[in-house]
Amino acid sequence: MFKVYKKDIVVKINGEDVTYSLLPLSGRFLPKLMGLASSKKQDADGNVDFNDKDFAIFHELIMETMKYSYDIKSDSDISELDLFVSQNLMVFIPVLFEVNGLSNGE
Repeated sequence: MFKVYKKDIVVKINGEDVTYSLLPLSGRFLPKLMGLASSKKQDADGNVDFNDKDFAIFHELIMETMKYSYDIKSDSDISELDLFVSQNLMVFIPVLFEVNGLSNGE
């Protein structure tokens, strides 16, 4: 009925490329994402800097994105996902913005 944009992301695991397709966040999480977009700081070279609390929010939002995208519900799968997201957090951050319609976090 509705076409929802998905964003593919390639994560390297043990030297092998693995592709994941991410769905956007539920609207109840968008205020947190918008807060991250507005709190980012960019230096003269175009590098983006977030504070320590921002990374905890990124982790939470990526966890929710993955749980929804892959219907993850069991405690053991959520524990494994937690480690996976932590390990690949920096890869997921730009994709989180993009899949939610905020290219480059703007």
